[in-house]
Amino acid sequence: MLDKIEVFLEGEPILRNVISAVIIFSVAWLIQRFFVHLIRRGIKRTQSQKQKTYLSVMRKTIQVLVYVIAMMMIIEVFGFSSTPMVAIASAVSVSLGLGAQQFIRDLLSGFFILSENHFNLGDVVTINGVTGVVESITLRATRLRNSLTGEQYILSNGDINMVTNMSRDYRKAVVDFLVPYHFEMEHVINVLEKALDEIELEEPMITKPGFDGVTTLEERFYVLRVSCRTLPDKNWGVETMLRRRLVKSLRDENITLSSKTLDEVEEYNPKSEV
Repeated sequence: MLDKIEVFLEGEPILRNVISAVIIFSVAWLIQRFFVHLIRRGIKRTQSQKQKTYLSVMRKTIQVLVYVIAMMMIIEVFGFSSTPMVAIASAVSVSLGLGAQQFIRDLLSGFFILSENHFNLGDVVTINGVTGVVESITLRATRLRNSLTGEQYILSNGDINMVTNMSRDYRKAVVDFLVPYHFEMEHVINVLEKALDEIELEEPMITKPGFDGVTTLEERFYVLRVSCRTLPDKNWGVETMLRRRLVKSLRDENITLSSKTLDEVEEYNPKSEV
């Protein structure tokens, strides 16, 4: 039976080449699926966002390499040499000029972003004025997701000039209180400090909230500031908690604040700025 199939294929070179190409493509698909499966298991097991980022980039890189090698093998199966094809591709890349330069620039920038650990998957960042959660990183581009509107931003790595990472190490919760001048400053400060002493240090706070002093003297009010360090991305919730508790303490002492401060007491989405 096998002999008959072999004889038949020898008489049908095109069919033989097509079958060989299908086999090569199938093997390539199985190989990349195997590596993708291993990498996905690694992503699920690790808790490190940095490792998840590297594994995600590795998965896409392996997929591209496997299919490129398979394509070169298929070209040779049909009687074409892959060496001239590579030379032609190189010549085309050179002829593209600025386009090829931009592509290489993106790849190099992506490499440095990963190697220098500028940001990882899941980080809240502002890149070139665009704020969002890092959803995907490749050597070519970075994708951000606006968690409020659902919009996705795609930025070429070569165009990334300035990055603000709001998920690195810690954030600072800052709350300003606008107090009219007819309330004695020392009395207001004493009320705030007493209320701050009653707030226990617990996650997501890293340091106890403290009174920073008088930051500004406006025409109709002076500004008192309270702040503390928090875990990454948790500053919004801590700010809301501080406003509610401290405003309540001030109201208990019949101290009213500027309407701007009171408006900020209303509860809001902690990631509404993302």
